[in-house]
Amino acid sequence: MLIFFTACSKEENIYALPTWDPIDKGYELIWEENFDGKIIDKTKWDYRMVGRTRWKAIVDTSTVYLDGEGHLIIELSEKNGTFYVGQLTTQHKHLFKYGYFECNVYLNQQRGMHSAFWLQSPQIGMGEDPAIYGTEVDIFEYLAIEPYNVYTTVWWDYKNMKSTQKITSVPHIGNGFHKFGLEWTPKEYVFYIDNREVWRTSKAVSQIEQYIILSTEYSGWGGTPDPRLLPDKVIFDYIKVYSKKEYNE
Repeated sequence: MLIFFTACSKEENIYALPTWDPIDKGYELIWEENFDGKIIDKTKWDYRMVGRTRWKAIVDTSTVYLDGEGHLIIELSEKNGTFYVGQLTTQHKHLFKYGYFECNVYLNQQRGMHSAFWLQSPQIGMGEDPAIYGTEVDIFEYLAIEPYNVYTTVWWDYKNMKSTQKITSVPHIGNGFHKFGLEWTPKEYVFYIDNREVWRTSKAVSQIEQYIILSTEYSGWGGTPDPRLLPDKVIFDYIKVYSKKEYNE
C-alpha cells in the first residue's frame, strides 16, 4: 500500500444515494471469510511481510488475531519504544479476476495508524501497462486523524508512481461497522461505501488476477501515536467476493 498525500474533501451525504446489491446485478458469492473460531484460517490467508520494517513499524504476527466472536483484529501496538503492525494476504491461496469485493469493518480510532482493504497484483512492479501488470486498488484507506475521510485509490506503473484517487467525506464513518466495496469489471472500477456508489473510474483497469490484503500501517501519514492509547485496532467482521459466470468462462 502506497502513501498518498492530498487535500481534504468536501463532506458528502452519501446516504441520500440509492443502495446497490451485487446479487441484484447478477453476481454470485464465490468466496467469503467470516473469521469464525479462534485461529486464522491458513487455507485462506498468509501473514504478509513478517519481520520487515514498514515505514515506522515492524510487521509482526502478534498484531493479527481472531477475537473468538467472529472478528479479525489487526493492531498498531507499541513495546519498549518499537511500533508493530500487521498484514494478511490471500496471495498464495486465492487470486481473483473481476468481481465485487466487500468488507464490513469497524475502523481504527487513534492518531498514528491507518488501515486498509486492498487488492494487489503479483506483477505490479514489473512494467507500466496496468492491463498486463495489474494495479494496486485501495478499496479503503482510513486514518483517524481525518475522522470523516475515506481514501479510495488506484495505483499502477510503480516506477512512475501513477495514480487516480477519490476522497469521500462521510460524517461519523469512524463509529460502528461500515461496508466498503469495489466492483471491478473489464472496463472500470466502481467504489461503494455502505452500498452507495461514491466513485467510478475507467483508468488503469487490471486484466489479470489479483489478491486481497488487509493491513495496518504507521507511516506518519496518520500523525504520531500516543503509546498510552495503544494498541489501536481495526476490526474486520467479514470479507466477501462475488463474481459473474462470464468472468469465469
